[in-house]
Amino acid sequence: MKFSSLLLGKKAERAIDFPLVTGDELQTVPSVLVPLSGTEESEVLAFALRFAKEKGAENPREGEPLYDLAVMVGTIERGCLDPDSPKETGNSVFDGGAAQILDNLPRETIAFLYERQQQWQDECSPSVRKVTADQLVAEVIKLAEAEDDLPFVRLSPGLRWILARSMARQLLSSLGDSSPHGSLSEAIGAELKRVN
Repeated sequence: MKFSSLLLGKKAERAIDFPLVTGDELQTVPSVLVPLSGTEESEVLAFALRFAKEKGAENPREGEPLYDLAVMVGTIERGCLDPDSPKETGNSVFDGGAAQILDNLPRETIAFLYERQQQWQDECSPSVRKVTADQLVAEVIKLAEAEDDLPFVRLSPGLRWILARSMARQLLSSLGDSSPHGSLSEAIGAELKRVN
């Protein structure tokens, strides 16, 4: 079978509703997440470079706040589609483009949508999604010894989820059956005081 024949199908989709505050009202906006192609991702990176330079970033690259924001915005502009749009065209739910996202969504909603799209991108990826126990332990050690959040943010969203879930399970199992969840709250509270 030729690759061009395979492309006749639609992109893999995942339905998602995201929160939007308008005035005093909380609404949910239906959307469909799709993975980005290489061309779409290159367009996102080019947009991020232009945006960051226009906003005064001297060295736009990953880790620079304006660049990172633009990557998130460009990704959700292309990766969050209107569920009512024709499957052939896959129109963005943000019909006003990047400016509409920047003007109307808080950074937290942008980050939420970006993370969800990246998780879906990971799930659609042909790369190995499983890690060995030794690799997982090595990542946990890096996180525990880190002085900042860089080791965490460098992980793919899929690996972050695996790490968070495995550490949460380990924490719960270490409490034992006789230990109430109150001690978990105390441990988390102590950690929050330490980092804040």
